[in-house]
Amino acid sequence: MNKVIFHAFAWLVNGLSECNTYDWGAEYKEKRLKDRFDKFYKFLQEKENIEVLNLNKLTIEQAKELGFQRWDEESDIWLFPLWFLPLIPTGTEVTSISGDKIIYNGKNLDNDIRFGCIAYGVQLKQ
Repeated sequence: MNKVIFHAFAWLVNGLSECNTYDWGAEYKEKRLKDRFDKFYKFLQEKENIEVLNLNKLTIEQAKELGFQRWDEESDIWLFPLWFLPLIPTGTEVTSISGDKIIYNGKNLDNDIRFGCIAYGVQLKQ
């Protein structure tokens, strides 16, 4: 896995662990979690050199490392893990589990998950 992404995940999980471990009160924990996630996504969105976040260049092996899941054995649709949803660029063509293709506008994907992934993904060839 890309070292920058690995370190970003480690930083995020550390913050989640703090909220889980310490008795800070619900309001403060909620604020800390929101702040941690906002910083995590802002950091990744600003790192243009993280090639694995470029859906046009994403390999199947990289997709697996990031938590993408293949919809079924006959399909080349790799579903987005829920955590990746804020990183999908608007204007990206995505494919639903029913095979429908849409252009992502930043709001037109629902976040209902199947085995940790939303019902939309990208087509990746073997």
